[in-house]
Amino acid sequence: MAHQTERALENLKAILTHAGLSLSHVVKTTVFLKDIKDFAAMNEVYAKYFPVAAPAGSTVQADGLPKDALVEIEARSGALRASVTDKWSPWLPGDDYGWR
Repeated sequence: MAHQTERALENLKAILTHAGLSLSHVVKTTVFLKDIKDFAAMNEVYAKYFPVAAPAGSTVQADGLPKDALVEIEARSGALRASVTDKWSPWLPGDDYGWR
C-alpha cells in the first residue's frame, strides 16, 4: 500500500510540475482504495506529501481498480492567473475562468 500510494503521488507531482504547478495547487483529491482498511497506511504516506495543509478530500472503497491496483488518486488543481492589470482574477475571458 505505501509503495503504491507513494508512486501515485510522485506521478501526480510530475504531472503538476510539467504544467508549471506543484502539490500546493491541489484543491481536492479523491482516493480510491481497493480495501478501506488500508486507509491508515495510505494516509501515512499521503500526509508526507501535504504536510502543511491537505486539500479537501474524499476516500472511497473501490474494488476492481485498473491493473489490480490497491490505490488510485484523482486530483483537481487550480491556480489563479494575473490579468493585464496585475490583479488576481478568476474570471479571465477565454481562459477557463482563470483555472487550469
